[in-house]
Amino acid sequence: MTRERVARVANPRICGEKWISVGGRSRPGRLERLPHWRPECRNSRRLERFVEPIPFCAGKMSAAPSARTPTLHFLPSRISFLQSIRHCPNFPNGSKPARMESKATNRSIWSVLTHMDKEDYREFAVSNDGSHVAAGSSGGEVCVLRVSDGWRRSLPGVSYSSGGKRLTIDSRSKRLFSGAYHNTGIAAYDIDTGNLIWQRRDLKKLQDINFDSREDVLYCAFEGRASRPLNAKNGRERRPIRGLKGFHFSSDSSIAVFELGEVKVEDRSSGTSQVLKRESWAILDVAFALNVVVVSWVGGPVVSYLLKTGKEVWRYPPEGTHAFSIAPSSDGESVWIAEQPFKEPPWHRIRLLSNFGRVLRETRCALGHSFRLLPNCDKVIRADLNIVAIDALGAST
Repeated sequence: MTRERVARVANPRICGEKWISVGGRSRPGRLERLPHWRPECRNSRRLERFVEPIPFCAGKMSAAPSARTPTLHFLPSRISFLQSIRHCPNFPNGSKPARMESKATNRSIWSVLTHMDKEDYREFAVSNDGSHVAAGSSGGEVCVLRVSDGWRRSLPGVSYSSGGKRLTIDSRSKRLFSGAYHNTGIAAYDIDTGNLIWQRRDLKKLQDINFDSREDVLYCAFEGRASRPLNAKNGRERRPIRGLKGFHFSSDSSIAVFELGEVKVEDRSSGTSQVLKRESWAILDVAFALNVVVVSWVGGPVVSYLLKTGKEVWRYPPEGTHAFSIAPSSDGESVWIAEQPFKEPPWHRIRLLSNFGRVLRETRCALGHSFRLLPNCDKVIRADLNIVAIDALGAST
């Protein structure tokens, strides 16, 4: 059995994006980043987590372990690894199987050792109107694409680091907002020229960022501190909002979803708000369709809620962990969902659900380790930055 060196974190409150060395006799050691820690991990005295660039898929790998398969130990066993994943796990070329075990229960969780390239794009941020996409790579490279014609512009030297949701874009003013966990902080850039508009180096440990076009505000969630809305024009701070963990906005930001202690949906045009019943501890993705808000819950179902009352319209239980990405279709009423229900390639399935939750169309395909469904255009973007029509991905039924 190959001996592995895995760093142990004694205090998860301050670990954030640390560096750990993973290696052994048969495989040279390398450095990767640890993801930020979730609130449910704070009471643990000692934690061991695998590096974030390695996606996992519990119980889905069929290959048997070999004598050279490394064993990774985790403490404690109660931590849910499915809750921390925010991209679709699969088995790309060059991957190697690994076995992860809990010292407390000796239970194994299958995973994949993925060798990520620095230009392998893993994060995709779609503008509120769906016209542009900002893509960030594991090596810190950022580019902006136009969905209609595939126009692309690379922005060198952008303040960005992978590992969270640290990109957002405003297509109307042609501004890109990005952030890094360490050093360079949060910044705004002009998309056409790549010039820096403003930068806040003092705002570090960024985890989530999104742009509110209605109020011209940049919402930022940090590790270990209150969320801070920023003026998108100059980066000046507004009053901090404690307990705000996530924020999602419709195309014109007239509808907003805020993840506080309760999940609230605000209809800003009518001045009303509704509280949604939680299905899990966090929201993975949100789609805004005609008169409804569709939510994909982490490790849970996809649920459609009436905007006016907050009542449930339909519920779709994904086959697998959860729906990794959801987006409204071109008709504005039905919703695309992407899930991974299969144990052999192609791994993924994309379904079109009607406004009553009925399956209208289905496509089985291989999307790769990172992708994003694009709203209102029936397309998907993948890690190679190719924008493809969903019907062209595979056999549709």
